Amino acid sequence: ATITGSVDSTLFGVRLPVRSGAFQLFVDDGNPGSKRMTYRLRFDDSQGKPFTLVGNKVVVDDPGLDIWSDTTTLYTRVLHGDVPPEGDLDADVAASGIISIHLLDFLRQLTTFRTGGPIAARPVAMARFGELFLGKLWDVYARQVLPWGP
Repeated sequence: ATITGSVDSTLFGVRLPVRSGAFQLFVDDGNPGSKRMTYRLRFDDSQGKPFTLVGNKVVVDDPGLDIWSDTTTLYTRVLHGDVPPEGDLDADVAASGIISIHLLDFLRQLTTFRTGGPIAARPVAMARFGELFLGKLWDVYARQVLPWGP
């Protein structure tokens, strides 16, 4: 899916428009108990220099209750230039870090989700997204304990 918005950073600048952005939700890595969420945002810093933010969330059922931290912790690297996915490993890293979303920020973020298409179909599309999201979480965190789920 596409991501729109802006980047706010003390290192790069504030309200920097995302030129292009995409994310992949619940990427299958061959293990039914593990998924990834990937993010890629291209933006220019306050001096006009291009950067690519790449992020990764690891969604895996470790011992203990970790569903919240898995889905709200984004491991990031900011790469110099407009870097294609195949260039990530060789790119010059400008910064790296971990972004965590707190509960109130998460609730606010939910209000920013948008769907396309006819207005009457949008609530159905949002409901289907919620069903997909919760279903994938069920697959990772509950399927082995309660295999009869959704």
